[in-house]
Amino acid sequence: MCTIPDEGQVIMQVLNSTNGRPIPSAPLQADFLAPECPPNSYTTVTMNTTLTNSTGYVTFGGEVGEWSLRVDGSAYSVSVTTLPGQIACVTLGVPSGETHIVYSGFLEPSCRFGF
Repeated sequence: MCTIPDEGQVIMQVLNSTNGRPIPSAPLQADFLAPECPPNSYTTVTMNTTLTNSTGYVTFGGEVGEWSLRVDGSAYSVSVTTLPGQIACVTLGVPSGETHIVYSGFLEPSCRFGF
């Protein structure tokens, strides 16, 4: 078995979509679908629940692949794919469920969060 050896990262901020303020300690669950070489398609890895920091941010990653992120115990979720050398900057609004995704590179990160 071989895997795709590259780096990708997801930086996510959870905001209150009513007032635009960050939501600290939001419990996030992540499923990572790691791409593998043919004939295998993906291996799914479920990460431990992670809490957002005091400014509503959390970082996932180190690998390229597909990420399914959700606020644990709720219907709020977003899916995003990271490519080699890419940062996915994700904003998730609660209670609206609105999402905003901007892609950036590792060498020139330019994440823009909010709506």
